[in-house]
Amino acid sequence: MLPSFGLGRSQELLMLTRDLGFEVWLDGMGRDIARILQKHPGSIRDARAMNKAFKSTNFVKYGRQRKAALHGDIIVTTSGMLNGGPVLHYLSKLRNDSSSAVFLTGYQVPGTNGHLLKETGKLRLERDPNSPSFDLHCQSKSFDLSGHAGHSQIVDFINKCGPEKVILYHGDNREAFAEDLKDYELVLPNENEPILID
Repeated sequence: MLPSFGLGRSQELLMLTRDLGFEVWLDGMGRDIARILQKHPGSIRDARAMNKAFKSTNFVKYGRQRKAALHGDIIVTTSGMLNGGPVLHYLSKLRNDSSSAVFLTGYQVPGTNGHLLKETGKLRLERDPNSPSFDLHCQSKSFDLSGHAGHSQIVDFINKCGPEKVILYHGDNREAFAEDLKDYELVLPNENEPILID
């Protein structure tokens, strides 16, 4: 099982597993986003590769198809941090199967079920963080498929786009961008601060 973030990571995993010869199932929000992306191929770097991956993927459309997915080879499903969504159903069925595996493919924020699994080998099968945790008897491994860009990558991206205004909201040290982005109107909003975009 590949727990995944719905936007970007799910589709990336489908492309990575496409030619491996396995029966792949996609469940959760990643399925809905895949359909949206198919309608807007201009928003994807390689729409042809993505569509090829989708054609070889089984989409879980109804709850009863989850049983079929459990008999497949690979399940790509949300939530990537194991906190909710279809992943909890699959975990409840696979956690005692030593021939199964859970491969975490993204950052696991402290306090999430995914972080608990990485640190202790245990997980909760309910969304409530106070619910009991259980041992995971199937295999688990983490892979760093980070979707986050570093400082130089962000500056390079912005320079290639050449926007009039740059709004940086996410990040620990946004002020460090001021010198590298001095050719742009740079906005560093605070939480709950409205921004006028004209």
